[in-house]
Amino acid sequence: MNHVVILMLGLASGAAYALIALGLVLTFRGSGVINFAHGAFAMFGAYTFIQVRDSGALVFPFVPFVVRIGDSASLGVSIAYTLVVGLLMGLLSYYLIFRPLRTAPMLANVVASVGLLLSLQATSVLQFGSNNTSTAPVFPSGSVSLGTSVVPSDRFYLTGLAIVVAALLTLIYRFTRFGLATRAAAGNERGAMILGYNPYRLAAVNWALASALACVAGIVLVPISGVDAITMTLLVVPALGAALIGRLTSFPITAVAGLLIGAAQSGILDLQSFDWYPGFARTGASQGLPFLVIIGVLVVGGRRLPARGFSSARLPISRAASSTARMITSIAGPIALLVLLFTLSSGLQLALMNTMVISIIMLSIVVLTGFVGQISLAQAALAGTAGFGLSRFADQLGIPFPLSPILAVLLATAVGVLVGLPALRVRGVQLAVITLAGGIAVQEFLFKNASFTGGLLGSKVPNPHLFGLDLGVRAPGEFPRPIFGVFLIIVLVLLCLGVTNLRLGITGLRFLSLRANEAAAASIGINVAATKLLAFGIASAIAAIGGVMIGYLQSTLSFGSFDIFVGLTWLALAYMGGITSVSGALVGGVLAGGGVLATVMDNAFGFGRYVQIVAGIGLILTALLNQDGISGGTAITRDQVRARLAKRRQPDPAPSVPRRNVDVSA
Repeated sequence: MNHVVILMLGLASGAAYALIALGLVLTFRGSGVINFAHGAFAMFGAYTFIQVRDSGALVFPFVPFVVRIGDSASLGVSIAYTLVVGLLMGLLSYYLIFRPLRTAPMLANVVASVGLLLSLQATSVLQFGSNNTSTAPVFPSGSVSLGTSVVPSDRFYLTGLAIVVAALLTLIYRFTRFGLATRAAAGNERGAMILGYNPYRLAAVNWALASALACVAGIVLVPISGVDAITMTLLVVPALGAALIGRLTSFPITAVAGLLIGAAQSGILDLQSFDWYPGFARTGASQGLPFLVIIGVLVVGGRRLPARGFSSARLPISRAASSTARMITSIAGPIALLVLLFTLSSGLQLALMNTMVISIIMLSIVVLTGFVGQISLAQAALAGTAGFGLSRFADQLGIPFPLSPILAVLLATAVGVLVGLPALRVRGVQLAVITLAGGIAVQEFLFKNASFTGGLLGSKVPNPHLFGLDLGVRAPGEFPRPIFGVFLIIVLVLLCLGVTNLRLGITGLRFLSLRANEAAAASIGINVAATKLLAFGIASAIAAIGGVMIGYLQSTLSFGSFDIFVGLTWLALAYMGGITSVSGALVGGVLAGGGVLATVMDNAFGFGRYVQIVAGIGLILTALLNQDGISGGTAITRDQVRARLAKRRQPDPAPSVPRRNVDVSA
């Protein structure tokens, strides 16, 4: 009986998963978008509810001031205002972001939702802090006795709420005119318009309802588990698992799946109380369950999921580097970096090193997403695998340089190829879902596990030594050491040249063919599966080298070094810089937090804490206005200017028939 009670205790989180998942189904039905920011909507709704109820403060995303209606507010007023905020968040998100992207490539929709997630999460940290916050119960307090055990009554209220909402949505979308019109528009937008329905208005209503449901999830969960800007934001992953079980169409199946995932996670925690349960698996095992669910649904049944088509609009151009660009990369760039390294102050030297390290990781995103079109949100997990692997090989096992970093890179590359295996069955947004869930599973199960990492004490990374020369960033009385910067410059330049030559070679052409059209690539003899795995292997190796360099730069690693939000911010900055070119990766590194530009802006204006907000908003604006990124947009502008100047320099064309005087007097 006690085990049954423990399963029932998980219904609280299961109900929240169900409500968030129902919202994901609504947004997908309405617009064909899987909104990765949906958990952030729930998180902001929870904070909004607490602020109104406990302090009478009316808050709204990205608004720096509050309006107070007293010292506190009633439960009804607090819920009503939170739902209004939820409705407005959904409407504004659709009309300002996702409606303009309705004809954009699927990649733009994915990165825009990631940008929305990043900006909402960072805004919440600034507005409300990062500590866990709670409030008084929403439902009547009490308990239900089951044998010798007691179950809080709020579990039954929450379960009933999820079931009732799923039933209402089922009735609405099966029997009402609005629901039938939404289903018709999901199948054929043009046909729905011919029948007199506005698919964009239908999508907006669905987004508003979905966002309000996310806020309801935040309201009912916050008295039980509290809220912080990270944990509730990541509830989107188990909610995605539930929504995918329901194939993004069935409300009842989605709700039941959410409840069962919550109960199963509670059951896993119960299993950990047994002596036979392995000690190394006590951390993060329950958080890994949604990843297994998503893998099972998408890899086993991915082809049966509904395909709400995205436009075949042009993806960002992947330009071949010119001879001038290659000369800059191989000669002028390193010289400039060396000059800066030995002339800047120590603070800016460290910022320059950060820029170079992050640029290395962004090169991996360029290869995988820019060249091949595979959307991976797990590059931070791969970098972290290499970083923590380096610590274990070099510090704990005493393996010397350069063998220890080579082993760490090989380990992360093998993991990256395993991550790439689902790409043989799924692609696009479904692959993004898998890699997001996988990245979180690695973070919770490995990076936070003291059996694999150093726990709260961190994982130490000793300085690299080559032929007796200390290449490390630290020495007694000296930090940072320029010699490590020289080491970084060599690694970065070699990788930039390698990626440039990869793009120019036959492998790069195969990558681009795969990105353009997998079926067409297969028809001309390209082995799609082998090419995908090769791309994942190369990108994983580059990300692993970046993780190794982060280890050497930080000397002591913690799970925060490779947090999922760090990885998403890297994706955002790579996309802003230009996700299809080496120069874009370098621009992204300059923009990164702790990089050169951010450090200069922080020193001048206190900019540091706004980096993630700027990255999120910049990612959205890039998806909306300039999908080629800063580097790609600059190249396009340069080509246009050159074309205009060349046209002006051309002489007027000579007449095709020689001129001659004609006597018209006759």
